[in-house]
Amino acid sequence: PSPEELEAKRRREEAADEKLIEEEVAIRYEAELAYRFEQRVTSEAFQKEVKERVGEERARLEAQMDKAVEEEKARLAEESERKRKEVEAKEKAREAEKNLQAEKERAEKARQIEEQAKRDEERLKELERKQEEERRRQEARKAEADRKAAEKARLLNTSGQRQAVGFKLGPSLL
Repeated sequence: PSPEELEAKRRREEAADEKLIEEEVAIRYEAELAYRFEQRVTSEAFQKEVKERVGEERARLEAQMDKAVEEEKARLAEESERKRKEVEAKEKAREAEKNLQAEKERAEKARQIEEQAKRDEERLKELERKQEEERRRQEARKAEADRKAAEKARLLNTSGQRQAVGFKLGPSLL
């Protein structure tokens, strides 16, 4: 074997030894790490620290949840109040509309009653006018009848105001 081959072989062996050493170191490192981890995890100080951190985290989460619940309560209360006010406003508007409609109906009824009263008054005036005309006609007829009766009585002398004129015819020659 040539010196170059020997050198290459030596390098390969060194590389293989280095690889074996690195693997052994890694295995020992992992084992030591696992041992220390196991020691640390099983120690009372670690357990106490874990409990403290879990307690702190639980407290933080509970405070966060309490805050979220309070915020949700406040939001629901606001929403409830807003809806109540909306319903109240709608009810007021509906009541106002109802009152306005009732007022319009009362005004319309009053207008109709007033119109009916005017028509009735006009009808009454017309009836009174016709009655007055009829009364005048009857008075005129009565006056005319009285006048005619007086004229007839005068002509016929029914009341004896005129003296009767007597005249006799003598015997006729015939």
